[in-house]
Amino acid sequence: MSDLQLTLDRGWFESITFDGIVPQPSNESAENGTIVFDFGAVPANTRFPVWLSLQANPTNVGLHLQAVTLSDGGKDIMTIHRTLLVFP
Repeated sequence: MSDLQLTLDRGWFESITFDGIVPQPSNESAENGTIVFDFGAVPANTRFPVWLSLQANPTNVGLHLQAVTLSDGGKDIMTIHRTLLVFP
């Protein structure tokens, strides 16, 4: 990939504390309510795990829709949709 980008929609961050990301992206930006992490060039057929440290706030009870999109230089490769359930 010439420019690996992960785009996380707002459901990842609403009433959730973001503690950190490993490896550190070369650039971070916000676009249309989403957060974009840009990791730059990654060799083809290379495993590239990304770890996020998040914690749900106690007032954040309920379902939260979350999606993550993998892109290469602005061209979407895949999107995964999921739901996070936070309960007391």
